[in-house]
Amino acid sequence: MIVTSETDRREDARMMGAGAPSALAVAAPTPGRIEIVLRGGRRIIVEGAVDADTVLTLARGLEALR
Repeated sequence: MIVTSETDRREDARMMGAGAPSALAVAAPTPGRIEIVLRGGRRIIVEGAVDADTVLTLARGLEALR
C-alpha cells in the first residue's frame, strides 16, 4: 500500500500516526522494508527489524530541519 498526500487524510493518519505531515509518503512494497519519501524528494529506506514509529520520528525531525 502506498500512502500519498492525495489519499484520504484519515488514511494518512491511520498509516503514519496522528500528527504526521500529510506531505510524507510511506510505502512498504516488500515485507521488512519501509520507504519514506520526504517533501523534497529525499528518501529514507530501511530494511529488516526496525521500529516504524522510530523511523517516522526520524522523518518528522528531518522535515522540521527544513
